[in-house]
Amino acid sequence: MRRLLTIDGLRHLAQPATYLGVAMLASIIAATAYLMAQDHTNAEEQARRHAENLVRAYEESVARVIKSADNVALQVRRAYERDPAGIDLVAFVNDPTLRTDLTFQFSITRRDGVIVASSYAPSTVGLSIADRVHFRIQADSREDRLYVSNPLISHSSGNMAIFLTRRLLAPDGSFNGVLSVWIDLLQFEKFFRPLDLGEDGSVSLINLDGYMLASGVNGEVRRDVIGKYFPQAGVLKRIAASEQGVYWNTGSAIDRIRRMVAYTQVKGLPLVAVVGVAESEVFRHAAQNARIYWGIDSIAFSVILIAVGFGAARERKLTTAAAAIAHQAHHDALTELPNRVLFQRHVDDAMARARGGGERFNLLILDLDHFKAINDTLGHAFGDLLVKAVARRLKACLSASDIVARIGGDEFAVLQAARDDQGAVAAALAKRILETIGEPFDLDGHHVIVETSIGVALYPADGVEAEELLKHADLALYRAKSDGRNTFRLFESGMDSEAQARYDIEVDLRSAIPRNEFEVYYQSLVDAATAEVAGCEALVRWNHPERGLVAPDKFISIAESTGLIVPLGEWVLRRACADAAAWPPHIKIAVNLSPIQFRKGDIVEVVASALSDSGLPADRLELEITESVLLQKNESNLSKLHRLRRLGVSIVLDDFGTGYSSLSYLLTFPFDKVKIDRSFVADMSTRSDCASIVRAITGLAKSLDMTTTAEGVETPEQLDLLRAASCNQMQGYLFGRPCPASALQLDRIEHCTPETQVA
Repeated sequence: MRRLLTIDGLRHLAQPATYLGVAMLASIIAATAYLMAQDHTNAEEQARRHAENLVRAYEESVARVIKSADNVALQVRRAYERDPAGIDLVAFVNDPTLRTDLTFQFSITRRDGVIVASSYAPSTVGLSIADRVHFRIQADSREDRLYVSNPLISHSSGNMAIFLTRRLLAPDGSFNGVLSVWIDLLQFEKFFRPLDLGEDGSVSLINLDGYMLASGVNGEVRRDVIGKYFPQAGVLKRIAASEQGVYWNTGSAIDRIRRMVAYTQVKGLPLVAVVGVAESEVFRHAAQNARIYWGIDSIAFSVILIAVGFGAARERKLTTAAAAIAHQAHHDALTELPNRVLFQRHVDDAMARARGGGERFNLLILDLDHFKAINDTLGHAFGDLLVKAVARRLKACLSASDIVARIGGDEFAVLQAARDDQGAVAAALAKRILETIGEPFDLDGHHVIVETSIGVALYPADGVEAEELLKHADLALYRAKSDGRNTFRLFESGMDSEAQARYDIEVDLRSAIPRNEFEVYYQSLVDAATAEVAGCEALVRWNHPERGLVAPDKFISIAESTGLIVPLGEWVLRRACADAAAWPPHIKIAVNLSPIQFRKGDIVEVVASALSDSGLPADRLELEITESVLLQKNESNLSKLHRLRRLGVSIVLDDFGTGYSSLSYLLTFPFDKVKIDRSFVADMSTRSDCASIVRAITGLAKSLDMTTTAEGVETPEQLDLLRAASCNQMQGYLFGRPCPASALQLDRIEHCTPETQVA
């Protein structure tokens, strides 16, 4: 250091290399500042979209259950006005056909304000509520409208509650009293528990007068603020200017935490749904990235300063660089596992040892199922974290003599030594890998579940050359994916011909659309109560010039894997809309959408264009999706679903009850209909558990104001059981097989009417 401070040392520092080092330092700082600014902007935009989607889902859930409660109240009012003396409010409360997501109670008050009937507190009968606002509002009003009260303390329970009220009318139309629906405010917590808000995320429901009806932080209800009055709440000032929006608060009045707040007025009600994402959660990943950037910068600064100040021995630098280059050439930079080049060398060495009398070996190829969906949802940084975590688990599954390599983005290969029964040894390892990888991953607070598919080839039984062995392991991997994923398959000789047949279909498929080889068939959707045709589902068929009529199960998966499902799906949508436009106006058309159509292209624009070109009203189009569209809570897909719904079309959840389907999807998005998978319908007559599941689905759908359709109905016995389970619509061979539009019968299915069934 003393040398550097001499005149000669200072002269050495004032060299072009020094200037270059300073310039490099400035460039690194500028680049880091730019990356941090970009991360900050992206994080804020992603949080805004996430908050908007969450508040829409929350608002729609609240609106739906309030509407359901009002519908029940209207039924009670009609019953009372028909027979005041015979009304049984307790029977209405306990009627399973009228149940909704909320538990509520009723009371009836005469025109003078005296309670004459109550389902929840007989002791209140005879009390007067003439001074209560929710009674006075209806008594003084001349309009028949729903009134939502401010929070009150219930006479019976002592809990905070709101009252939904409707006017009762005398035969001459004059005011005859009030029907009140009592709802305990603590019940509203069930609607925000499923929302994924992150740490310190908040959700609330406040009325336009400033009273808090529901409030929660971190998924837990804030009982201490329910019913409190917040007249200066910032959201009330903003709702006066706009019914929905997003803004940063300066610190919550409840816990002083700064949040990005999304709000929207509940449709048709004096209520505001509010969702808040904590500032720390919004910028958590940006802050993590910033620490990484500065960590890398500090290393770069040190290297540059050392290089400028002291230099380094040329030979030592060359040696280190050569070693690093050699390592990089044979190892994966992310996981530090051997790469494809080094793994190929290990396979060649294992073959050489086996030919010289050494032990045989197995080759396993595996990749992660739905890895792209995780990348698209959580980002490539989380995808990299997942790949590294998978690599660690794979190494933990192997013995000391086994080798694992990363040979692609989400693809790994394992070289397994096998002294004894090769097939049994390979199967045991494959099962162990499936179980280990299937355990949930915790990636910076995100719980991710990923599955894997595995293909296995045995040396020398399945190939004596490395290229042949790898090819056969790949074919076995494809078979595992075709058989449903999350499983393993050993290579079989017939897989070669299957792969060739798949390739031939793929080649023909690429020219099938321009050649107009596809045709849309239709299968009727029948109203369960009347046997009237209520709609038709569009099903694509391929008229191959040589193979004849090709079933969808032979080409749809290929179309999806190649991306050809996007133009094919658009063609089917346009053809179906055009055909349906000529049908009677009460007949709807249902079209299936693939998850690929949500990832590639603008599906919303495609649907809008198909409706516009065909002239088909939007309310006659049903779009069917599977749970794959909602896997990992993809924000982009949710946004597209909401945009589609705003066009006026109906959204249907297909194959409900199978695969990944869960009740959380019904809270993630307000579907118009659910389709009960045919596997439950087929076994209803022989398995009581299937019948119970069907009844549970129909009951749940009814409480959520959704229609149900049962698929695969083939026998009159199944029809009777589904009618008894209150299923709304049926579809299956009992009503007719799929056929072209020219052969479609849209008349009533006479042999399936209730009258015919009784006769």
